[in-house]
Parts: sequence; structure tokens; C-alpha cells
Amino acid sequence: MEKKKKRVPSKAHETLAKKLAKKHGVNYPPKKGADIVTNNAVYEVDTEEGISDAIRQLRGYQKPVFIVAINEKALRAALEKTKNTTVGVMDNKLMVRKKSTRKKLKKRRKKK
Repeated sequence: MEKKKKRVPSKAHETLAKKLAKKHGVNYPPKKGADIVTNNAVYEVDTEEGISDAIRQLRGYQKPVFIVAINEKALRAALEKTKNTTVGVMDNKLMVRKKSTRKKLKKRRKKK
């Protein structure tokens, strides 16, 4: 069985991820998981080829999730592949092109 090669982020990916991290006041790069994780949402910056992996990586997060497309080609692919999903899409100017319909899970209070 062949191991999947880990992709090295491009300069465009790095620049966009750092811009998004700065906007939300969080650190980039993350230790693991999605590129940007805030209290209110999760963001994965990706290219056209990585959209399917991005969707898979955003599974399991219980708050709004977004794919941030690094260019127009990636944006078109992301919009197409996220139809009928709860995954939102943003363009490289960080404008929401498709809202995430995933709701943030509220923490239950412990009964005393």
C-alpha cells in the first residue's frame, strides 16, 4: 500500500492562511487539523486539487466550516463540490460565497 504524499503548502496558500489567521487573531500554522480554527468557525485554505481533501478534513467540526479557495479555479471547484453540504466557501479576498449551514454546538451545562 502506497503512502499518500503530504502536500507542501504553496506561497499563495501560506499568504492567504496568514491573512485569515491575523484577521481572527489566531496562530498559523496549526499543530494539526484545519488551517484556521477559531471559537466560532473553522477554515481550510486549499487549491482546486485539494478541495475533496479539505471537505474530508472539515468533517467532525461542530461549528461552521469554510473552504477558502486560493484562486478562481479553486473557487469554482469548491462551489461545485460543496453543493448539498453544510460546508461554506470563501474566495481569496475572504468574502463568503456560500454560507456554512453547520451550526455551532452549544455546550451543555452540568447539573449541580
